[in-house]
Amino acid sequence: MTAGMTVLVHVSLISVGWVCSGPIAVVQALMDVVTPAGAIVLPAMRASNTDPAARVTAGSQRVDPHHSGCHAGL
Repeated sequence: MTAGMTVLVHVSLISVGWVCSGPIAVVQALMDVVTPAGAIVLPAMRASNTDPAARVTAGSQRVDPHHSGCHAGL
């Protein structure tokens, strides 16, 4: 990973283990390496949309960005 890169980060903080200052320190470390010239992409999934039978298909409008919340994150 170097400055200016676009980095996709999909990680469980439990898998990372204990970090002094917690998840904020992990994100800050990524930001320090990538710099403002790059981008950090963190996917956000809804826990209620994890059933493969209920996944969104092409053309479906199940997710409304104005009203569908996300419960993932810091």
